[in-house]
Amino acid sequence: MTERQGRLAATAACGLAALVIVLRVVPGLPAGLLPYQGPARAEMVALFQDNIDKEGDLALAEAARPGLAKALSLEPLSGFPVYVYGYFAGETANDAIDEALRRNPRHLGARLLRARRYLAAGRFVDTVGELSVLMGVDRGRMDAYLAALLEVATYEEGKAALLTELANEPFWAMKLVEELNEQSPDVQFLYQANKLTPEARPSFMRRLIRDRLYDLAFVAWLEFGGVKPADLSWPYNPRFEELESPPPFNWTLAANGHSELLRRGGLYVVHTSRDREIFAWQMMVLGPGTYDLKVAASGLLPAGTGDLAVVVTCRTETGENDGELAEILFTPSIETRHDDRARFRVPAEDCQFQRIDVVGKAGQFPQIARVEISEITITPVPDAQTEQGEG
Repeated sequence: MTERQGRLAATAACGLAALVIVLRVVPGLPAGLLPYQGPARAEMVALFQDNIDKEGDLALAEAARPGLAKALSLEPLSGFPVYVYGYFAGETANDAIDEALRRNPRHLGARLLRARRYLAAGRFVDTVGELSVLMGVDRGRMDAYLAALLEVATYEEGKAALLTELANEPFWAMKLVEELNEQSPDVQFLYQANKLTPEARPSFMRRLIRDRLYDLAFVAWLEFGGVKPADLSWPYNPRFEELESPPPFNWTLAANGHSELLRRGGLYVVHTSRDREIFAWQMMVLGPGTYDLKVAASGLLPAGTGDLAVVVTCRTETGENDGELAEILFTPSIETRHDDRARFRVPAEDCQFQRIDVVGKAGQFPQIARVEISEITITPVPDAQTEQGEG
C-alpha cells in the first residue's frame, strides 16, 4: 500500500468518524420503508442494528443472504435489504449499494456509505457529489457532512473537486468556505474558493490580515472590490462614504455600534472614555516618502475625557518592526469645524503596508464625547518642500 493509499484508508476509517456516527443514527429504517412487516424484515433489521460496527464482515454478508432473498421476493422495489447486504459485503459489493440507491435514491445510509467508499478509493469528485446530495436531503446533519468536505480539502485532488462543485454555487458553499478560511493552510486554494463564494470573502480577508499576509490581501481586495490601482489614494474613501469596496483597505467600523457612517458622508463617533476603543480602521499602501496627515472634525470633546486620536502605524509580515508613524490628538472642546495635521515619513524598508486607526483612549473622568470626522487625508510632500521645512 502506498503512502497516499494508506492516508486515504486512514481517512475513511478515522478522519470521517463523524460520518460513521451519522450512519448509526441516520433514519434509514423509518416505519413504512418496507411495506412487509413479517419475519424477513425483522431479521434484516435485527442483523443490521446488532452489527452496525462490522462493516465489511463477509460472514455477516453470507448470513444476510437468506433474509435478502426472502425480503426481495416480498418487496422487489425496496432498497434496504440490498443495502444491508452491500454494507456487510464491503467494497466487493459496491454494486449492491448502487442498486439500493437505484431503488431508493433518498436512502441516506446507502448514499453515505457510498460517499465513504468513494473517499477511500480516492474518487474525490464522486465523494463531493455524494456529500452535496446528502446535505440537500439531510440538512439536520450538515455539520457532519461539512466535516467530511473539510477532510476532502486536505488532498490536492479534493481541492480541485471542491472548486468544481463551488462553481455550481451550492447552498452550503458559504458555510464550507468560511470554515476553510479558518482552517486550511493553503491560502492560494482559499483565494480560488473565495473567488467562487463572494459571501465568504469577509472571513477570508480577516484571515489574511490576521496572518499578516498583506500582499495577498491587497491583491484580493483589488479583485474582489473591482478597484483600479490607478484610482487609489490613501486613506481610501477619505470622506467615509458608503462605498461598495470592502475592508480591510476600506474602513472597518467598530462592532459595538459606537461609530457609524453618515448618509451625507463622514464618521460619527460616540466615545464613552471608559476603555480604549477602535472606532474605524483600514490598511494602506503608502510608498516611502514624507506625507501630511490632515483630519477635519467637529463636535464635542469635553476636557478631561479620554483622548480621541487618529494614528498611523507600520505593518510588517513579522510584526517585529511595527511602529507608530504619526498621531493626531483631537483638541478638547471642539465646537466648530476643526482641522489638525501632522507630518510623518514612511521609511524605505519594513513598512510596505500601514494601518490608520481612529481610536479613543480611556479617560480619568469618563464623559461622553460626540465627534463627527468629515474627512481624513494623507498628502505626499515633495522632497524640496520637506528639505525646506526641515531647514
